Amino acid sequence: MKPSAELISLLGQLPLLKQWQEVRKQTGEQSRKAFVIEFAGMPKAGKSTAIENLRHFYTHGPKLLLAHDGQRKDLPPLGYRVHTPAEGVSLRTPNYLKRSPFDFNTWAGAYAVQELLQAAHDDHHDLVILDRGPWDAGCWLEYWTTAGDTGHSPKVKEFFQLPYWMTRSDLHVVLVVNPMEAVERERKHRLIQHRGASSNEQLMARMFEIYRTRFAELQRIKSQDCPHVGEDAALLIDSTTQSTDSVARQVIAASARVLKAKIDQHQSEFRFTPEWIAERLETYLPQTRARIKKKVPQFLSEFVVNGNELPSAKRQRLAELIEERAIRGSTLVELRVTEQTIRHELQKLLEEVSKS
Repeated sequence: MKPSAELISLLGQLPLLKQWQEVRKQTGEQSRKAFVIEFAGMPKAGKSTAIENLRHFYTHGPKLLLAHDGQRKDLPPLGYRVHTPAEGVSLRTPNYLKRSPFDFNTWAGAYAVQELLQAAHDDHHDLVILDRGPWDAGCWLEYWTTAGDTGHSPKVKEFFQLPYWMTRSDLHVVLVVNPMEAVERERKHRLIQHRGASSNEQLMARMFEIYRTRFAELQRIKSQDCPHVGEDAALLIDSTTQSTDSVARQVIAASARVLKAKIDQHQSEFRFTPEWIAERLETYLPQTRARIKKKVPQFLSEFVVNGNELPSAKRQRLAELIEERAIRGSTLVELRVTEQTIRHELQKLLEEVSKS
């Protein structure tokens, strides 16, 4: 079935993830490849469904878009590699810790910190989606600190909501739902009545308040850390009256806004250096005499000055051309490589971009 125009428009945002990875390479930020999205929120608010929709969009979306337009070169043909670690509260935290809700949520928070640290150094996956990160654990610990589980320092909760952890994820998505609706959703999907958090209307009402209150602080801190992204770095969705499709589209659109803002910032900050160009030209010069290679940074200084005078969009285009030729090979490989031939090739690229 042919995809709708609305879906094609949404799929058109997919190349942004690959573009973000490329501009990070250009600016030397290669500690991780993965874009990190951290989910938080109330039970029955729709986190699991939203995460699955997001995962499916990034893994299968590129293949669908390529089937629609086979000429595209800006997408991974097999889809993006997405990692969704198991959610800590229901799948990892030992059940016997439920005797102490404070300890239970502290353990879940420690697990979330581990997953966040791994995501921050993930050089294999393209996207990591965390179901309940450290910030979420802090919200639950705030509840249990004030709900009768006495004798615990609020500093434990504060640890999980340190700005250091908040700013390790590129996007936070917080889902809330009306407490009465949460109870109804729980009732509809259970043959036997469940006595978990989502069935406790008083607890859910308090968590609804905590999430909404803490979200303002989360958004403020992330905006300070990434002013070029601003408030888009955190998204709050009340799913009470919304369909799962609507929630998924909002999350996808939010991820695209953050990626676009980060790409624009990288492009505006990027500047050529002799060392950056010399590193890319290394594949041009496999058989060049060592004395010429040593002189490359010296005779690139004029090109660097001229390249950095270009507007940011053209500067980015020039960087892309240099990257492409370094990968695909160049006429330089077939010529006798001298200072003059290198200068000539680079000057042609500069003129080509300047006139475009």
